[in-house]
Amino acid sequence: MSTSTFRLSDRGATPRTTSVAIVGSGFGGLAAAIELKRSGFEDFVIFERASSVGGVWRENTYPGAACDVPSPIYSFSYALKPDWSGLFGKQGEIHRYLEEVAHDFGITEHIRFDTEVSSAVFDENTGQWVVTTAAGEPLRVDALVMATGQLSRPKMPTVEGLEIFGGDAFHSAQWRHDVDLTDKKVVVVGSGASAIQIVPAIAETTADLTVVQRSPNWVMWKSRRKPGALQTALMRRFGLLRTIHHIVLFLAYESRYPLVTRAANPVRKLSQWLLIHIIKRHMSDPDEIAAAIPDYRLLCNRLLLSNDWYPTLGRDDVHLVGSAVQRVTSTGVVTADGRSIDADVLIWCTGFKASEFLSPISIIGRDGIDLHAQWRHGAEAYLGISAINFPNMFMLFGPNTNSITNTIVFLLERQASYIRQALDYKEEHHAAWIDVSRETHDLFQDWLQKKLDATVFTDNCPGWYTNAEGKVTAMWPASHLAYARATARFHPERYVVAVSASRGAAAVSAPISATSTAAQTPSGPATRPFRSARSICELFDATTKAYADQPALHSTDGELTLTYRQYRDAVVDIAGALHLRGVRHGDVVALMFDNRPEFHLVDAAVMHLGATSCSVYNTSPVADIAYVLTNSGATLAICEEIYATKLAAAAPATCEIICTAADVDGTVALNDLPRPAPAEFDFEVTWRTVGPDDVLTLIYTSGTTGTPKGVELTHAAMLAELELTSEVLDFRAGDRVPSAMPMAHAAQRWGTHYAGVAFGLDVTCVDDVAALLPALVRVRPQIWGTVPRILEKITAGLQTKFAAETDLKKRAAVSWALEIGQAVVAARKADGDAELSPELATAYADADRRILAPIRQSLGLDQLRWLMVGAAPTPPHVMDFIAALGLNVVEVWGMSELGAVATINTAGVSKAATVGKPLRDIEVRIAADGEVFVRGPIVMRGYRGDPVQTAEAVDSDGWLATGDVGTVDADGYLSITDRKKELIVNAAGKNISPLRIEAALKAASPLIGAAVAIGDGRPFITALIVLDPEAAPAYAAGVGVTATALDELAGDDRIRQIIEDAVATANAQVSRVEQVKRHVLVGDVWIPGGAELTPTLKLRRKKIAERYEADIDALYSEARVTS
Repeated sequence: MSTSTFRLSDRGATPRTTSVAIVGSGFGGLAAAIELKRSGFEDFVIFERASSVGGVWRENTYPGAACDVPSPIYSFSYALKPDWSGLFGKQGEIHRYLEEVAHDFGITEHIRFDTEVSSAVFDENTGQWVVTTAAGEPLRVDALVMATGQLSRPKMPTVEGLEIFGGDAFHSAQWRHDVDLTDKKVVVVGSGASAIQIVPAIAETTADLTVVQRSPNWVMWKSRRKPGALQTALMRRFGLLRTIHHIVLFLAYESRYPLVTRAANPVRKLSQWLLIHIIKRHMSDPDEIAAAIPDYRLLCNRLLLSNDWYPTLGRDDVHLVGSAVQRVTSTGVVTADGRSIDADVLIWCTGFKASEFLSPISIIGRDGIDLHAQWRHGAEAYLGISAINFPNMFMLFGPNTNSITNTIVFLLERQASYIRQALDYKEEHHAAWIDVSRETHDLFQDWLQKKLDATVFTDNCPGWYTNAEGKVTAMWPASHLAYARATARFHPERYVVAVSASRGAAAVSAPISATSTAAQTPSGPATRPFRSARSICELFDATTKAYADQPALHSTDGELTLTYRQYRDAVVDIAGALHLRGVRHGDVVALMFDNRPEFHLVDAAVMHLGATSCSVYNTSPVADIAYVLTNSGATLAICEEIYATKLAAAAPATCEIICTAADVDGTVALNDLPRPAPAEFDFEVTWRTVGPDDVLTLIYTSGTTGTPKGVELTHAAMLAELELTSEVLDFRAGDRVPSAMPMAHAAQRWGTHYAGVAFGLDVTCVDDVAALLPALVRVRPQIWGTVPRILEKITAGLQTKFAAETDLKKRAAVSWALEIGQAVVAARKADGDAELSPELATAYADADRRILAPIRQSLGLDQLRWLMVGAAPTPPHVMDFIAALGLNVVEVWGMSELGAVATINTAGVSKAATVGKPLRDIEVRIAADGEVFVRGPIVMRGYRGDPVQTAEAVDSDGWLATGDVGTVDADGYLSITDRKKELIVNAAGKNISPLRIEAALKAASPLIGAAVAIGDGRPFITALIVLDPEAAPAYAAGVGVTATALDELAGDDRIRQIIEDAVATANAQVSRVEQVKRHVLVGDVWIPGGAELTPTLKLRRKKIAERYEADIDALYSEARVTS
């Protein structure tokens, strides 16, 4: 490419010492990098999550992809390409242009490809930013430039049934080139900028094409002009000619700016009339014509350009449906107006999350302020560049800098120049940091709103110009030349400037490069000092005020949604009612709820009274519930309607029962309780009496080996747990997280109830764990904690689905992608610090884009930053499979007696076959017999009403005997090998781990849902094997077995042979003494909370041994042959 390339000497630049991190390498990132390099800045790095530059022009490879702004102005003014193929460049040549620009200007050497940024934290002590990658690597820099753009994250609709569609489905920005559309029924959802290019491009190929749209767009004709050979030759020969052409075209487009003002209404109405005439000329169906005509003013939404859109819609084999998709079925879609449309392929042209600026990166500024929380009502920045409270951070293509009348590249060049001037000032004046002032910010926002009010952008139009609250966050309301004047000079008087402690020298960090790994841990903002609080109530108070209008709680069906303001109001109301009912500081209140928002409200109300909550497992028998109520000393029990009868049968006479519903015999309705007058109850005064040593909650162990024990967890212990885990796990305000396990489980309480109010999470309560997987698709979580059994179900389900795939090409593609994913997992296991080979990195990027990312999307996990798993050992094959899908799996270890979590195997520094390193301030030691002991601020106070067992569990030095057996390696990583009480000691006195055997069995076949190794005091190992109630019928159907009931499947010879083969496979993975000599296939269904499994899906070994005593004895009968 021939370009007008500038070098450092063009500006007489002198070397600079400021270090800069740029995030993104599209037009914006390259503009910033080139501006910095031309001015003498060499110490900068560009983080690019993909394997090449280009941003949106790298990602959008769909048929017909092209620019809708003339390429001579949709290019850098200092790198004018002379030979565009047409007036409007195509995707491929724009991408190549950006690659050539990066190379010609020496930018490529500064880029760290395949490196995604997960967070950036401002360190006020040094005036620097600590940027952390998704691999956990931190880098410290003087300035941060965010160039991620507004069109970087595809937006999928939240409609029911996405996961059950039987054909191929993908987003236009993740085009599946392996999917052949020839003679297929295709449904395109959306009619925006991508759709109007895709539909004409594929209409000749498909058998039938339907466009389903919620609202139409105005589509204008565009020039088909292509430069001739003479023009191209002249452009190549004369750089001045290219510049003149660029300027003339820019000014021509700049003259269109007045069209977006309200004064241009007559011109827009005339244009609308002409466009409607064109629509009616090309289309004949009255319903489709009506669907094609927008009901809003021209330019209120983005004006699209195409000569082929309306003619294509007029074809007999192309249909336009003016109704939104309500749900997806296995064979197509159903629209809001009731139409059912069959499809072989679904293409989602649903745009980008343009209003969610800089997501999903966590950005923490001065005083620990979260940028996304600050922007919860809409993104704001001075000139779209500087956000208040975020010093030394600058944005390109930030809030209110988009334009529909001219080229964004012009604005990006102006922004890059402004940022370079700001950094010049910072260095020359030895400033530690610069931050836009509140006065400047407010004046600019006032001016911006007044200008917007004079445009068509504020006409409440559909589209991505506005956020969910109707605020215009995308558009610049004035001309490009006006923006150029506003950004022509950096004005330090409009900023707060903090001067370095040493005025004789700039605050300089150690140089960074594209391969640098040296960095320091930020002080202050990255760590949440929760232990300085007196109680969880203080966190609740701070969060509900800071994030008052942010969503806090949702029901599974979406019928109930509460903001943090509503959450607080409900807690105040319920606390007052319970106070009037007699609940006081130190009382115990039992709760019996499914995982529902009501639980959070009631539990938080109890907490604010200084009382102790105690959740009861809903599946427990009446006798066990009675024991918990008696042992805890509960004077009040609160439940939902379906558990009222069961709770009443278990409750002692001293325990009153309150039900959330009315008219349940023997109970009082919560809503009917009288509320105190203000003079009778002061909520603020009451909760401030709650102290760190008060018991926050009682967690009753699930009783796998005997009577449940009531674990007393104090406010101080939970505050420590929240603080220490937040130093390792990336919690962000507004994170969507599902909550499906029982709240009687310590990890679920910590991970969504207490963490929810500590970090401002957006929690969806799933009231039936069986509904969790479909709920994930609706929630699209950003963080998620679960138990191994759920991941086993996902793994088995996907493996069964892949095995049943009849399209051999598709099955081969999935197998190839999984093999590549497994190779990446293996490489990272071998050396977590080493970079992937170029060949593997390229193959993985391709596999992820084509196969793995769509799989994650189908599961609802495409936005998941981390997936935490614990509560029981996770089979290695499950961990590897989930990781191979591209999910960031974080394995943890802990127990109720430790609040939840004590060790974490974090991404980037994890070690296979371990549960990670202890949290800060947590000590771990291994006893002579291998038992793991733990000491630290998260240890329980003791067992309720049982000083003897408390003394046995926690010694005088504070060491907790965990009952787990494990080892600690030289690097401090803990491995858990078994439960001490569950170890098998065979007849020869050999200690054998049942967990290792059971994991090998489950890994051998997706048919196996559970396995129990037997052999204590016996001469050899045997096993009880239970079929997976969900995976087994589908898998069996694939091998020709028509039965679906587990007892029938267990008796089928073909299934028995598969299990026989699986046992043989498992035996090959373990030592001779661990091998299963005999087994029995059980035809029963084991359900969570039943006789065999705890509510958290652990094996109740004692009860299993009792129930299947005859089967086990038969396994050791001398007359029995191996089955």
